[in-house]
Order: sequence, then structure tokens, then C-alpha cells
Amino acid sequence: MTLGRVAAVAGVLLALGPWGGLVPPVRGAGTASCRRVLLADSAALAFSAAWSADGREVVLVDVPGGRLLRYDRDGRFLGSVARPGEGGTEFSKPTQIHATAKGFLLRNSARKWIWLDRAFKSLESVSAMDPEGYPVFNLADEVLTGDELAGFGSYQKSRRVWAMGLLRVGLKPLAVREVVEEIDISSKTGSFHNTLAPLVAQAAGRAYSLRFGEPPYLLGLHPKVRLKAFPAGFASLPALPENQGPQTTAPRQKAIEKSSLPVGLYGSRQFLYLLTHRPEPGGLLWQLHQIDPVRDKLVRSLTLPTTAHSLVIAPGSETWAVFEKGAVLPTGEQPVESLLLIPSAWIESPGAKGPSRLACS
Repeated sequence: MTLGRVAAVAGVLLALGPWGGLVPPVRGAGTASCRRVLLADSAALAFSAAWSADGREVVLVDVPGGRLLRYDRDGRFLGSVARPGEGGTEFSKPTQIHATAKGFLLRNSARKWIWLDRAFKSLESVSAMDPEGYPVFNLADEVLTGDELAGFGSYQKSRRVWAMGLLRVGLKPLAVREVVEEIDISSKTGSFHNTLAPLVAQAAGRAYSLRFGEPPYLLGLHPKVRLKAFPAGFASLPALPENQGPQTTAPRQKAIEKSSLPVGLYGSRQFLYLLTHRPEPGGLLWQLHQIDPVRDKLVRSLTLPTTAHSLVIAPGSETWAVFEKGAVLPTGEQPVESLLLIPSAWIESPGAKGPSRLACS
């Protein structure tokens, strides 16, 4: 899920290795099971995926391909959606997708958002460009909450000065509503915000961000409040090689993979899910930490059945989609090669106490 981001915006099928013991049965889960699917048609680089509102398909954003890749609940490829061009409802560089009640909201590059219906027909769009064709802000990582976006991006601090930070952006009209917190992009914390995604998520209708302090923490964005709940063992941050474009993506990714780090934040219903990894001899140990932001409590931690180099995750009402990525190539691309389909109840049921290890066939 690394991303050499704001300027450009923009795993392999692995053995189960050490994963043993299925998570205890959950009431209502029936005979559901975790499945791993090898993807014949997939993305060379992706950071975002989302389930449709009805849960019938999951959509993966193929950044270099300029496409949306559709998979059904069993991981079967349903086809792709492409609409190349620079027109108002066309997209040539899709980067992030959000599910809506009527379809999807797609971000193109860092400054245009397009509403799609359930059949992926483009309906309308908004752009963060002024009448003279210059951007007034960019977003590189965001979450949709109600009628606004909350996320990380750049904005005009004054007429000729740009800065980076956590922003709240209204959609209609498209404008920055609030700079929640400015982030120094030259700092260590700024480097991580400009490298990892997603770092913003919503739970119970409110937006939160993973903040890379030492130690890292979770920050509510509206209202602004620092949470105390956080798993132990992630107090320090590694030094990353300087970001000098795609040619430095691989060494930066290697530095991340050698470290114990929180690397992503997701939300579903009333809970946040912090994604972390730790290096182990057989590959990375991936865990999801369920956090109740209202009670400010760490509920439980789950070990995912993967040792992939990186993940793209889409929480769903019935199934969570976990796309596994391989190693970063010299070009900076990182192919998505397989997909885990995990019953949502295995992850979200608060009745399952304590750490658990999931297994997948």
C-alpha cells in the first residue's frame, strides 16, 4: 500500500506458512469460509478498493491501467470499466473509489471527483481547479463522510504558498472547509503520510486519521480529538530513504517491510480497524486491531492469513476483500496478484475475545 504520493498520486499467491487454527465459529456465520483467489486480470498498481452498496461486487482501482476492475463475491472477474479522456465525466488516472448509496464516487488524479451510478455510468463531476486551470487544493488520501471528504493533501496557505495537512473538503461546492492540522512534509511524520495509504477512515459517521508521531496515535478530525486506544509495540518509526520518485519506491518499501509499523486505517460500522505488520522469518505478520473510537478502547486484534508484501483492503457488509500485492518492481509498480475473501463476521464480531488467527484455504 505504499504510494509515492501527493505529486503523482500515484501478494503473490503465498503459502499459508505458519497460519494454523481457524477463528472460532461466529453466530450467524453459517458455513462461510475464507477463500484465496489467484487473479488472472488485475492491477499493476493499486491503493484503493470498495464494495458496492449491495455487496455484490468489489471494485479495485487500477492506477496505471486507468481502469476499474470488477470482481464478484467469489472473486470472479466481471470485467473492467474505462473512460479515458480529460472531459468532465471521463477519467484517465483513477486513484481512489468510495461506495455510495447510488453507486460510487471516484477520484481521478488528485483533484477531480466523478459520481458513477450502479452501472458505472458517469453522472457528474467536480474539480478543484480554478477558472484559469490551476489547482486550488489536492487530496491524496481521503474518506467520504456525508457531504464531505476528509483526508490528507495540499492546499493554498496563501496566494503563493502551499502546505500539506489533514483537510475537510465540502463536495458541493468543492472547497476546503477546514485545515484540521498542518503537516510538515519534510518531517519524519510527513514522510509517512506521503508514503502510506489509507490513513483516514470513518466509523459511526466520523472521520479519523492515523498520525505518525512517536508513538503513533489516532486522531478524530471533526471534532479534533486524540484517542488513547492503540496496540503496543509500535512506539518508534524507522528512517525512510529520501523520496526521489518511482526509482526510490522499492528501497522505501523495503525499509517499511523491515519495520514493525501501523500502515493503514479502515472503518466499518462503529469500529476502526488499524492495520499493522511485523517482520518475521516467513514473511510479514499482518494484524487488524479493532478499535471502538467512541469508548476509546482497543477491542481485539486479529492475525490475517497472509504474508504478502502489501495489502489493499475493502471492508464489506458480508465479506472483507484483502488484495495481496507482490514485491515492488524497479518501475515502482507493485502488482496485485491474489485476493482473500474473509467473512465480515470473523473480523467484526465483538463477541470473539482476545487475539485470533484467521486461516484461509
